[in-house]
Amino acid sequence: YLKIFAKKDLKLPFSSWKIGIDISKHKIIQEADVIHLHWVNGGFLNINSIKKLYKLKKKIIWTCHDNAPFTGGCHVKLECENYISGCGKCKILNSKKTKDLSYKILRSKIKILKDLNNLNIICPSKWMEKNAKKSLVFKNKKIELLENILDETIFKKIDKKLAREILNLENNKKYILFGAVDPKIEYKGYYYLKEALKIFYKKGYRKDIELIIFGSKFILDKEIPYKIINYGNINNDLELSLLYNSSDVFIGPSLEESFGQTFNESIFCGTPAIGFKNTGVESIINHLVNGYLADYKSSEDLVKGLEYFLFKSSRVEPSEKLTSKYLIKKYIEICNEKD
Repeated sequence: YLKIFAKKDLKLPFSSWKIGIDISKHKIIQEADVIHLHWVNGGFLNINSIKKLYKLKKKIIWTCHDNAPFTGGCHVKLECENYISGCGKCKILNSKKTKDLSYKILRSKIKILKDLNNLNIICPSKWMEKNAKKSLVFKNKKIELLENILDETIFKKIDKKLAREILNLENNKKYILFGAVDPKIEYKGYYYLKEALKIFYKKGYRKDIELIIFGSKFILDKEIPYKIINYGNINNDLELSLLYNSSDVFIGPSLEESFGQTFNESIFCGTPAIGFKNTGVESIINHLVNGYLADYKSSEDLVKGLEYFLFKSSRVEPSEKLTSKYLIKKYIEICNEKD
């Protein structure tokens, strides 16, 4: 299907939901009281696999870490809202057909999931919750808001000078932090970061400012007017925590975030975060308190966030409702709820 419909330069993830395995007879599944689904694509589970789990008559929780559970196959929908009316003419698949692969996938989900009454849907942000409720797949399902948990023993404040000393960073610099597995993918919003830094530079903010990047083998971009320090892929959370603690501000210009765990990690480490409105980070950032919510797709407003926090000496605090103590309590309540 994908060979027929997809662009050769397809960058956004898409799942056909055709491939999946039956785990319903696995010993661990048989013994479980609650089955909690997270990201189940990539050939792990398909819709029929989930239906077989449902037949076990156990409580099933499904957390939407992207849009795939309720769309016609796309994980990142950007500004497309075809999933509300039935999909078809899928932009990701470069399709002009009304009843294309995305249409067929959505119809299959609606048909199979409509009778799954004990399926509890969790969305990690208000933005994701709003999308799920509008969808044809989940519009009549029970949907609850419950943000993602992080490890507070790792992502926590430490002395900034000590963090910089460990990473061999200078104390007299202002460090802007940015992270993405592939910053060149459209929805990561790299273009808006680049434009914001160019505007910031033209406004006279030039001395002792550097950009730290992690998560990618980033090729030096000559359009960025600041020195770039590239840490590449980081598999050690302690090192990542040191990066957050060493930085003065974290910026993530993503056009779509189901939640935005990097924003959360940064704030728990005491470093303010900057992101766009109309994304999942609205559930993390308290505007002008622990970060800055910029107008969607506005590089100029990202600059205002940099101006507000880059030269602000005080470190920030996370929301009480994002602490593990609060969220674990909510998880237990959901697991104990009777369907």
